[in-house]
Amino acid sequence: GETGLTGNTGATGNTGATGAIGAQGATGNTGPTGSTGNTGSTGNTGATGNTGLTGATGNTGTTGNTGQTGATGNPGNTGATGNTGATGNTGATGAIGETGLTGNTGATGNTGATGNTGPAGAVGNTGATGNTGNTGSTGNTGATGNTGLTGATGNTGTTGNTGQTGATGNTGATGNTGATGNPGPTGNVGLTGNAGPTGNTGPTGPAGTILGVLTFTADDIFQTCDRGVFGYPIYTTSGVTGAAVPVSSLYTSTDTNLNACNLGFEVPLDFDPTVTLQVDLYFIVPNQGGSGTNIDIQLNASFIPSGSSFINTTGYQQTLSTGDIAITEPAANNLYTQKVTFCLTNTVGHPIAAGDYALLTFIRITPTTDEYNMTIGLASVNVSYGITTASLSC
Repeated sequence: GETGLTGNTGATGNTGATGAIGAQGATGNTGPTGSTGNTGSTGNTGATGNTGLTGATGNTGTTGNTGQTGATGNPGNTGATGNTGATGNTGATGAIGETGLTGNTGATGNTGATGNTGPAGAVGNTGATGNTGNTGSTGNTGATGNTGLTGATGNTGTTGNTGQTGATGNTGATGNTGATGNPGPTGNVGLTGNAGPTGNTGPTGPAGTILGVLTFTADDIFQTCDRGVFGYPIYTTSGVTGAAVPVSSLYTSTDTNLNACNLGFEVPLDFDPTVTLQVDLYFIVPNQGGSGTNIDIQLNASFIPSGSSFINTTGYQQTLSTGDIAITEPAANNLYTQKVTFCLTNTVGHPIAAGDYALLTFIRITPTTDEYNMTIGLASVNVSYGITTASLSC
């Protein structure tokens, strides 16, 4: 570790009586003494490392700086020097007088600057060793050296007797469930059990309606003023194909001829009077530069039994209308198609029976607002009815 500070110099005892001076040996040449330099300050104590296993002794730490030198006491008076005789044999040493009390040490003057070290003179005889001064305080401990290598492990001692089993600790928390393993192979299918008894038959559901359909084209529809059937041309991207959709004209409600489209047929012999009669009408609109937006189509229906007169005084048995229908003209060389539906009921005052002659008349009436001012074409009429058991008269 670093060298501790030098202790204070003990007090100088009184000078004893001077003994007889022996013959003086030859004095060596004394070299010039250099000035003593200032003593450096003591270094700080290094941090103590953790104590490792004791191994080989580590390297010795660096020596700390030397503490300041204590003040030098004033020198005692020097006795008179005897004449130097010829050097003879060394006389016997006189008896040592008692050591006088040590005087107080005088204050040390400031240390002068250290001069250049002169050449070393010849070493003179070693003087008597002075009394040992008080031990200075212990310097700060140097940093612990590096831990030496661990010594070889000694032989393992004999195993001692097993101690008593300690009390069982608390059960730890259950760990997370591990991932599910792959399914095992499917086992063999067991034998089929005996069939259970048949359950009771549930109630019979309502009978469904079987429908019949009558389809009529423009050729089956005649006009009151017999203006005839014509066709709307069918175009493709390469021009006219020569094909056309046959239609009967449905003129505006303001047409002076009041030209109606009429359809007559026999009510089928398997007609079910408990089912509503449904009439679907398909009309077609070409691109013809018309104005206005709405039409309203009216259906007048009569069902006349064989051997009866046409009802022409009180009007038709049933009159229905579509209400306002918005018309959309298609792009040039194209046709727009739309379907409307009428439902004819078989109630008291409006009888419909199998074998009756049915007369259906379609006209356009004035809509609520903004009537479309061009003719439209009636292309086909479908009549759907419920079927029941029928018998022929033949």
